[in-house]
Amino acid sequence: MAFAADSPHRPTALAEINVTPLVDVMLVLLIIFMIATPVLTRSVPLELPQARDAQPPPPKVDPLRIHLRADGSALWNGAPLSMPLVDALLRAEAQRSPQPALEIESHPESRYDMVTALLASARNAGFSRIGFVDPS
Repeated sequence: MAFAADSPHRPTALAEINVTPLVDVMLVLLIIFMIATPVLTRSVPLELPQARDAQPPPPKVDPLRIHLRADGSALWNGAPLSMPLVDALLRAEAQRSPQPALEIESHPESRYDMVTALLASARNAGFSRIGFVDPS
C-alpha cells in the first residue's frame, strides 16, 4: 500500500491504481490477436467427394417376435411352436438377407433356463440383432 508523504507524523493512504501491469497484459493480448486473426480467416481448399453410385436403402424387414409363456411354451409371431422347431426356424430366418431383428418377449414368470436356451439358439443360428420386448 502506498502512503503520501504530506505529513511526516501521520501517513495517509493513496487511492491510486497502478495500471502498468494492466497495460502490459493488454498489449500482449493485442499482439496475440493480431497474429491469430489472419490464420483464422484463411481459407483452406477442400475437395469433398461426390455421390456417384447412390444405392437405395435396404428394404425394411419386419422383426421376428418370439413370446415365451410362463408354462415354457413358445409363440412364433403368434403361432405356438415347440423349442426344437424354434431352433430350425431360427436357423432358416438367420440366413435371410437382410437379416431380420429378433424380438424376445418373455412372460415375467417364465423360466430363466428357457430364456437362456432361446438366446443360445439365436446366437448359434447367427442372429446379430436380438432384443427384449416389454410384454405389456
